[in-house]
Parts: sequence; C-alpha cells; structure tokens
Amino acid sequence: MTMDGDDPRKTNYDFAKEPLDSLSIDELTHRIDQLRLEISRCENEIVAKQSTKMAADSFFKK
Repeated sequence: MTMDGDDPRKTNYDFAKEPLDSLSIDELTHRIDQLRLEISRCENEIVAKQSTKMAADSFFKK
C-alpha cells in the first residue's frame, strides 16, 4: 500500500467512461497509441507470468 492508503494494484478504468467528443483527432490518436502501449505491456506481462508458471509447474512435477 502507498502512504495515502491506495492499493497500487487497483486500476482505474474510468477513462473508458470519459466523453470523447471534446477531444481532437490528434488527442484521440494519442489516446489510442497510449492504450495500445498499455495493452502490449499487459500482454508481455502475461507471457512472462505464463513462462514462470510453466517453469514452476515443471519443477514441482518431478
């Protein structure tokens, strides 16, 4: 936990509810780019965790 009591693992998905009509094309494009980067980061973490899990499963099955 952080000093202010917020759980750092808690993710705020409220950005999905933000109105988009006031954003410019450039702002929307930037937002999409940032979301793609975050998706890629999450996918990479999933692969890493799956690899770790497979290695642990293999080790403990012996």
